[in-house]
Amino acid sequence: MVSDGRFRLAGLDARAVSWLHDRRVAVLGSGGVSDAIPNTDAEGWPMPIHQCGIVAMGLHLLDNLRLDELAAACAERQRWEFFLVIAPLRVKRGTGSAVNPVAIFLRRRLLETEPLAQRRRSAVGHVDAANQVVPRPRTE
Repeated sequence: MVSDGRFRLAGLDARAVSWLHDRRVAVLGSGGVSDAIPNTDAEGWPMPIHQCGIVAMGLHLLDNLRLDELAAACAERQRWEFFLVIAPLRVKRGTGSAVNPVAIFLRRRLLETEPLAQRRRSAVGHVDAANQVVPRPRTE
């Protein structure tokens, strides 16, 4: 809270809505909320990223993520690309849910040596204790 008694939070400018739309962004995640609060960029739209993104674009927003743990896992592996799984609770008529996002880092050997079609088939499996994908055995 600042001296005028209002909360102020960092977030995206209202003009980012068109940028997100032009790039057909499906999921937007952040360590806070996606909108700058208070928003002074779009008269009558207190949270344009939420209001336009969710309602008009079908954008899935992930707010208040713990990105520090993900950053540490990426730095440890020296890899910043991963498969992301997000499974929300099924809430009837709900507009939000708690989620447990899981980042899956595929083995480098798998990524570098196998053709894409084989990679897709072999990447189906489970994640071991080291957060690595253990592919199911092939039946071919």
